[in-house]
Amino acid sequence: MKNFTETLLRRLRMRFTKLMEQDAFIIIMSILTAVLIWFTISVIEYPNIRRQITGVTVQIDIAGTYAEEHNINVSGLSENSVTVEIEGARGEIGDIRADDLIAEVNADSVLSAKDYVLPIEIRSKNDRVFSVSSVNPPTVTVNFEEIITKEVPLSAAVDTISLADGYMIDPENVVVLPGAVAVTGSKDIVDRISNIKLNIPKAGATSSSFELVVGSSDMVIYNENVQMQNVAADLTFDRTDFTVKVPVYRKQTVDLDVTVSNAPETFNIDDFKNSLILSASQMEIAALDQTAALTSLNIGAIDIRQVNFENGTDMTFEFSAENFLPEGYENLSEIGSITVTVPYNGMSRKMLMTPSNYIQLINRPAGFDFEIITSGIQPLFIGPADQISALTREDIIAVVDLNSMPITSAGDLKLTVQFSIPEYPDIWVAANAGVLSQRVTVTVTRTE
Repeated sequence: MKNFTETLLRRLRMRFTKLMEQDAFIIIMSILTAVLIWFTISVIEYPNIRRQITGVTVQIDIAGTYAEEHNINVSGLSENSVTVEIEGARGEIGDIRADDLIAEVNADSVLSAKDYVLPIEIRSKNDRVFSVSSVNPPTVTVNFEEIITKEVPLSAAVDTISLADGYMIDPENVVVLPGAVAVTGSKDIVDRISNIKLNIPKAGATSSSFELVVGSSDMVIYNENVQMQNVAADLTFDRTDFTVKVPVYRKQTVDLDVTVSNAPETFNIDDFKNSLILSASQMEIAALDQTAALTSLNIGAIDIRQVNFENGTDMTFEFSAENFLPEGYENLSEIGSITVTVPYNGMSRKMLMTPSNYIQLINRPAGFDFEIITSGIQPLFIGPADQISALTREDIIAVVDLNSMPITSAGDLKLTVQFSIPEYPDIWVAANAGVLSQRVTVTVTRTE
């Protein structure tokens, strides 16, 4: 056994001697020895080191500060990162990186919305121990702005909608629900916002009313009539979608017509209407979803009894569009009223006494007798000059229709006299001395 051990040791010594004689081995051993010596000297002789770290992110937290309590927020930093030089034990900071550090800005001194130059403090995220030799730059300029919320009215920009021929949209009748939105952001921006329009993303020609939901991405923000560019990203809104109701109108041009009331049965109404002069004979109107076009539009009635040419001049009657335009129609012509002129040229006036015996009582109910106790009446006749000149009492038919009011007992009644002049159908009876209709007193007595 002893001989075996001696033989093994002798062989190992021979192999190690051969390794020592090879250059590669000598080089490897030299490097390992140098590293070991360097490490020993570094740890023992130089335990602390100094490092420069770039790209440390600047952070500012206003939680719990006066700024937070008074809606003063950070809107900008002059620097987003800094370069830091730190010193500490090799084991603490030897492998430290920018992500392990925070460049913190203290906002406790911020009391108003303005620019502040604030110092930067460096700390470790994971409790590494070191001292800060320098921070470059040592301070940062921070912009603070007051944050406010304001209700801003909403409307719809309908000029983006394509319409079929003959149709229109009245922007004033477009409804946005809700009608306003709460906008939150920098006071400098929010104070300048006056209104917000919603673009209507609708394709194709439209001929009927519609409703759709529009998102906040379709908002266009205005300061009066000037669009504010690139501000939406800095704002927040209390809702993100809105309902828009768009009424679509059909446009049409209609002829204007006037009615003549209380004319005699024999009166030629068409000839009278042809003589009238209207300030506008047509109007352009629009109706909501109207499918059938109007042929004409009646503006009102002229009571023939009121056409008396009292001063021997033309007579005018005014009709307000507000009164004659049907509900649901838009006045595209923007005509406030229509004036109708009845020309006096070629016309004449005449008053003729009509005794009571010229007045007929018609439709007499049974069981009663009737007697006109008014001696006579003197109506005013208006018509073409040649007809008025030739008019006599014998041409006039005057009647009292006893069916015009129910007769149930004896007594005196005031009843209206109706006139017709078959020979001269263009003549009518007009009001005189404030009396619109000629009336007579009729005495009623019972026969049973």
